[in-house]
Amino acid sequence: MNTRTLLADPAATHLEKVISQPTSLIFVVVTSRRCAECPRCGAASTRIHSRYTRVVADLPCHGVAACLRLRTRRFRCTNDLCTQSIFCERLPSVAARYARRTVRLTDALQLIAFAAGGRPGARLSRQLAMQTSRHTLLRLIRRAPLAPQPAPSVLGIDDWAKRKGKDYGTILVDLEQHHVLDLLPDRTAETSTIWLRRHPEVRVVSRDRASAYAEAATKALPHAVQVADRWHLLKNVTEMLDRLLQQRGRAVREASKAMRDEWGAQVADVPAPPTRYEERKQEHRDRRLARYEEVIALRREGAGLRAISRNLHLSRNTVKKYVRAEAFPERRPEPQRATIVDPFADYLAGRWAEGCRNASQLWRELRARGFTGGHNTVWEYLRRWRVELPAHLRHGSRLPAGARRPPRATSLAPRAIAWLLQQDEASLRADERSFIARLYEHAPELAAATKLVTRFRQIIRERQAGELDAWLAAAASDASVEMKNFAVALRRDYQAVRAALEYDWSQGQVEGQVNRLKNIKRQMFGRAKFDLLRARVLHAS
Repeated sequence: MNTRTLLADPAATHLEKVISQPTSLIFVVVTSRRCAECPRCGAASTRIHSRYTRVVADLPCHGVAACLRLRTRRFRCTNDLCTQSIFCERLPSVAARYARRTVRLTDALQLIAFAAGGRPGARLSRQLAMQTSRHTLLRLIRRAPLAPQPAPSVLGIDDWAKRKGKDYGTILVDLEQHHVLDLLPDRTAETSTIWLRRHPEVRVVSRDRASAYAEAATKALPHAVQVADRWHLLKNVTEMLDRLLQQRGRAVREASKAMRDEWGAQVADVPAPPTRYEERKQEHRDRRLARYEEVIALRREGAGLRAISRNLHLSRNTVKKYVRAEAFPERRPEPQRATIVDPFADYLAGRWAEGCRNASQLWRELRARGFTGGHNTVWEYLRRWRVELPAHLRHGSRLPAGARRPPRATSLAPRAIAWLLQQDEASLRADERSFIARLYEHAPELAAATKLVTRFRQIIRERQAGELDAWLAAAASDASVEMKNFAVALRRDYQAVRAALEYDWSQGQVEGQVNRLKNIKRQMFGRAKFDLLRARVLHAS
């Protein structure tokens, strides 16, 4: 594609004139070659049969749409044996046969299509004065030939999600050349095996620990070295520890309960801060008390009821009530009126005694039993019981003054605890170290498993290949079934795991290519078929 000259091929065409119109430019161009070759037999001919005009769109000029009015010729073939007696003059560098666009305009639209896709590319093209449709851009993507790629020697293979959790494909990356080699429509061992057999030059295969890719590499490339990804190994050992903690749920709950009880004992005697309702109620009482004291003070000075009422802007009845009262008249408590919650009072009292303090949960349970009221009605009903709770249970996140928040370790999920167990002890807070100690008291086997996990992470990070066999033997003799199963799985994939400690190759680059693939897929709003997505990904690499 030549975009640096006014004409696509100055050697074959000549500009006669330019016609300026309000919204476009028309370049009148004639062919300048003395002869043409027959497309069927290749014989050169100078015998002109006739002339005709083609109109083809070209690249815009200064933001204005442009087209070529191309005056070309028909020739007579001089080869008596050729069956093509008359042929049209070919201009492959200007416009293809029967094309309505120049070659360089087609190339520009193809670049836009690969970069932006169908609908966005069509909008961009219209802004650049290159009118086209999204269907044309998609056809240009599908028709574009793939560039030849060098034979890979180090291959990375992984899966990618077409629809997460439902449908997956396979991506293959040249780790030396840093580009995507191909996309496969699924992640089965059979499809991967077929592709790998067409590339026997591969000598290293980097993969995660998926059994399908291990089987495919073993069948198709028995001579290749398989390298397990180190990040996935660390992820696998963390998942194993997570499963181990899920199996020890009782020990986790008991350790969490002990931490909560210790925290509750520390804040049980601390006075509870008032709620917003209690604060507003106290503010109203203080204002009434101040008015009462002003009334009594003026009365002692000898002021009459009418004068006190006028000076303090109070009604005479209020002044009379304050003067006749022996002390500050407190407001009567609100009477306990019947509510629509009363029929469910016994059920609520039972759930409250069981320890359920969540008004939303209790409201949902009452709804299932036929209650028709709202959430606030249940909350107001429970308020009379909530004021009798200890401070640390009454206010939840509203802590008493001077009280510390509950330890974070009392509410961690097994996955978070698994991550906590793998941290350096010096980096942990005091409450986290206390929680871990209590957890080990209730489940002593977790301490041995954690030591093995920590040692395995050290082996992977420091590439201590010589320590792998000793670690596998120690893991196989561990008391927990989860650790034994993990050791058996590593034994099954021993060569790839050991190669991960001896080679520098990893799946990091492959994960980056998968992320780029996801970005391209999202640009297409999920409407791309596999062939279109594959073409865009391979072209972008």
